[in-house]
Amino acid sequence: MSTNNCLPFHFVGICKNAFYFKGTGEDEDLDEDRLQKDAPCKFYWIQSHGSKFLIYDEDKFEAQPLSIYGQRQSECKFCIQIYNFVPKTVDSQKKDENKDTTVVLYTKTDGKIMVAYCSENEIKAEEMNLPDEIKEDQHKVVFLLKKIPSDSNTFMFESYANKGKFLAFEPEYDSSCEKLVLRSKVDEVDVGCEWQLSVAGSD
Repeated sequence: MSTNNCLPFHFVGICKNAFYFKGTGEDEDLDEDRLQKDAPCKFYWIQSHGSKFLIYDEDKFEAQPLSIYGQRQSECKFCIQIYNFVPKTVDSQKKDENKDTTVVLYTKTDGKIMVAYCSENEIKAEEMNLPDEIKEDQHKVVFLLKKIPSDSNTFMFESYANKGKFLAFEPEYDSSCEKLVLRSKVDEVDVGCEWQLSVAGSD
């Protein structure tokens, strides 16, 4: 079953075409198994609970309110590329079924692929071609996508390199914009680390 507004998910290693996320088991080290790129993804709008859109502007990620016209621009549309665990053994495949969905977040601008990566508590952009497989030295670009059970369109992005820290917006002192950062979730009702995803319309 699928909807136009939900990011397509699957039970990792079982069914590529399922459209709902499942996986709340304990995390395991990525280097136990390989991470292999799944089928090409669609573009999505990513919004905070304050209805601001994630955008890429002048080499950094920010949050801004957007008009209908602004939503047509490429810098506010992001791909969430899923990477599947490729288990080494049958036993590891059974464990793998409970893992969170592993993703890489990127946008396209001027023909370049700009990938979000973690640098301590900051989120920066790096131009790169998406690898077919994720290697250990590339874990800084990996996020664990965690679904909020109460809302089918709401998720959190947890950094794999910085466990327990999530993508969130933080005000910039010298700007009316907010920048994308990594921070811990304050409590269970903290919605600052939660994001609403919807399929981006065509230009």
